[in-house]
Amino acid sequence: MKYIFTLLAGILLSISIFAQKEILKTRYNPDGTIGFQSYDVTVNPKTITDTDGFLRRALSLAPGDSMHLVNIIRKNGNTYLLYQQYYKGYKLLYAT
Repeated sequence: MKYIFTLLAGILLSISIFAQKEILKTRYNPDGTIGFQSYDVTVNPKTITDTDGFLRRALSLAPGDSMHLVNIIRKNGNTYLLYQQYYKGYKLLYAT
């Protein structure tokens, strides 16, 4: 579960990195790694229209893998998409 959360956070962070250019604030973890970054969204906002293709490329999914949207969470003006991974139609445990 921790791996999947880290992977999902990495995807969301990579989306932000490609869409934004100016970092407003950086918060570091105790081990020195970046825990959170805030970007200026007015600089170069972009949207992802092909989420399936994006996830397939970003996660290097095999031909039998697929991601299904299971939940949308809106909180403090942000939208979080929660996906479940499937392999050849079978739901993978702890792969959300």
